[in-house]
Amino acid sequence: ESCEEQLLCAHGGYTDPKNCSQCRCTEGLGGRLCEEPLKTSTKCGGLELNATSNFQILSQNGTGQCNFLITAPAPNKILIEFDEFTFRYQSPCSRNYLEIRYGDDISTTGVRFCLEKPKLLLSKTEHALILYHGLAESQFTIRYKNAQQPPIETTIMLATTNSSILLPTVITTGETVSPEPTRWTTTSTASTLPTIPTAETTTAITTATTQPGTSTNPSTIEPVRHASTITLPALSTISPTFSRIPKRGRTRKRIIVVTNESGQLINKDE
Repeated sequence: ESCEEQLLCAHGGYTDPKNCSQCRCTEGLGGRLCEEPLKTSTKCGGLELNATSNFQILSQNGTGQCNFLITAPAPNKILIEFDEFTFRYQSPCSRNYLEIRYGDDISTTGVRFCLEKPKLLLSKTEHALILYHGLAESQFTIRYKNAQQPPIETTIMLATTNSSILLPTVITTGETVSPEPTRWTTTSTASTLPTIPTAETTTAITTATTQPGTSTNPSTIEPVRHASTITLPALSTISPTFSRIPKRGRTRKRIIVVTNESGQLINKDE
């Protein structure tokens, strides 16, 4: 049989094919989604424990089974110290032991102790599961606390257009207060100089050529570029006027006077 909808089971659990509304959990875990320790007896007391910055004590004795789930604020770990430890030795540890799951996955079988007192333990995650299987003379007492992680120093490379800047950054886990980050901002601006227009002025000069006995034919010099044209007024060709001077004695003198249409003197030739 299989379920149409699979539940989001925690700690390695999976949807129970015989009851699709809950998860099937590994040993020591319970709840609908395997999110809590399995309840076995009221003699066990509180089963869900929260690790703080101060040591707390967990103790159990006598016949019975108890499952304790210790949780620390993520991503911190849990430090466990043993004060008392009394179990009847069996080989292997099968009915009378203390099992501690403090690895990456608390759903898998952990380390079982039934002879010697365990040494100091540090969990690999924020969870630790403790399974107690005791006889009449069995007992244990542990102290546990939240183990804050030391700051991890890393180096971040920031690339700019011309160089690289190494900024030391402190990434802190736990409750340690990290320093205020220092920010560097690199801004690149590009500007284009405006183009200054250049004005060119070219003047074309029109000249007029006058030949005796002909009309005036103006000719224009080709301008280099677009420009204004200045035209000089054309000159008119005036026929010479001859005036007779009365004779005085033997001497005769011829005078040629040239005037324009307005009567102004242009040339005088004696």
